[in-house]
Amino acid sequence: AYHVWGVNNKDQIYRWGGHRWDSVSGLLKHVSVGEDGAVWGVNREGRIYQRIPGEWRGMPGLARSISVGNARNIWIINNNDQIYRWTGHGWQAFPGLLFSIGAAADGSVWGVNSQGSIYVLGNHGHWRNMPGQAVQVSVGGARHVWVVNNYGDIFRWRHDEWEPVAGNLKQVAVGSD
Repeated sequence: AYHVWGVNNKDQIYRWGGHRWDSVSGLLKHVSVGEDGAVWGVNREGRIYQRIPGEWRGMPGLARSISVGNARNIWIINNNDQIYRWTGHGWQAFPGLLFSIGAAADGSVWGVNSQGSIYVLGNHGHWRNMPGQAVQVSVGGARHVWVVNNYGDIFRWRHDEWEPVAGNLKQVAVGSD
């Protein structure tokens, strides 16, 4: 099964029901859904919400954006580009500054800072600088990383290098296999 959620330009929330979009109560500027169906979002004020059956639960902290790989791999970026990881009980500050972050169910985490540098979280919890420049990243897994640069060019990580993909986007989203 797959899970598809979205928000429109009025911050109204929708869930794909298989044949149509179903309206969901609440207002969010950004929503993220994990491979296991975990859904979290951020509203215009930066408040963080977790979807529990039938309602949104307010969570601690403030964020500009959120990325959910699954219920155990949730990351936020605040307005100061500071990085936090959900521990299950609260937000743990993580070193570095990022503008965009992407997390996957397999534990993969990639990020882009405000200067466009691309990073991957290594096995020992340190950010490793990768080649290329981007403004946004999405991660479906260790082998499924896509970025968009400030010209709208699209690239995917293949065989240790960025492979161009036809098209022009401001944002890309990739899921796992």
